[in-house]
Amino acid sequence: MALEVNQRLLFVGLGGTGINATIELESMIRKEMCGPDGTFLTRKHPELELRPFELPQYIQTVLIDTDSSAIAKHRSAFQSKNDDIYFQTATQISDLSVAQAYSSIAQGLRSIMPEDVKSWLPKSESEPNVSPISAGAGQFPLVGRASLFNALQPNAESFLSNFDKAINNISQAKGLSTLGPSGGVAPDLYIYVAFSVAGGTGTGIYYDILHLLEEKIRRELPSLTTYIFPLVLLPQAFEEEQLTNQVRFSKLNAGFAISDLAQLIDQQNAPKEEIEDNFIQT
Repeated sequence: MALEVNQRLLFVGLGGTGINATIELESMIRKEMCGPDGTFLTRKHPELELRPFELPQYIQTVLIDTDSSAIAKHRSAFQSKNDDIYFQTATQISDLSVAQAYSSIAQGLRSIMPEDVKSWLPKSESEPNVSPISAGAGQFPLVGRASLFNALQPNAESFLSNFDKAINNISQAKGLSTLGPSGGVAPDLYIYVAFSVAGGTGTGIYYDILHLLEEKIRRELPSLTTYIFPLVLLPQAFEEEQLTNQVRFSKLNAGFAISDLAQLIDQQNAPKEEIEDNFIQT
C-alpha cells in the first residue's frame, strides 16, 4: 500500500549536505506516494492529472547553495527526464553561486553596508582565500554568509521572491482536499530545513535563512500554522572521510553554530524581551 502524505510540506536544503538530505527525503516520499514505476497516484486519482513520478504541489522543495554543481545534483537524482515535472515541486536558488572571489564580495559589502557587516566580517588582511564562490564555500561559514548578504542586495525582497512559486503552490494546495483526511485538512505547514554545521555554506546561512523564511511565510501565509524543524548533521557524520585538519575545522564550525541555534530555540520557546533584538531580521 502506497503512502499518501496529507499535509503541506516544504523541504529546504542548505549547502551540499542539506541538498543531499533533501534528495533522500524527497526520493523516499516520491517512491512511497508514486510507487516504484511512478504511476500509483495517476492510476488511483486520475482527477488530479498528475504525471508519473509527479508529487502533489503542496509538497515543495527549495535548494540553496554556493556550489552550482550541488544544486544540479538534485535534478540529476530525479527519476524523470521531464523538467516540467521536476520544477513543479522544486525550486533551485543559485543567487549565492557567483563566479567571484570571496575578497571581491567582502569588499563590496564593506562598501555598501559597513555598519551591518562590521560585527562579523573581518578586515581584508585576515580573510579566507576562496575563489570562485561558485565552486563552494569550503569550510568557511564566513564565505557562505557573505554570499547570502551579497544576494540580498539591493534588498531582501528580490532574493525572497525565489520562494514565491513554492509558497504559491503550497497556498493553493492542489490535490490536498482529495488526498487529505476525511475529517478535513488542518491549516498547517511543516517546514524541514536540512544543513550541516561542519561545512561552509549551510553553517554560514542557516541562521539568516531561518529568520527570512519564517518572516516570508508568516507574511504571505497568515492563515497557516507553521512549524519549522531544523535537520542538523553534526561533524561526526563526516569524520571518516575527512583529514585531521578538516575534522578540527568541522568541530570549530559546529561549536559556534550549535550555540547560536540553541539560543534561537530557547528564545522561541521562552522569549526574553531584553534580548529580542538579537533575533529580529533587519
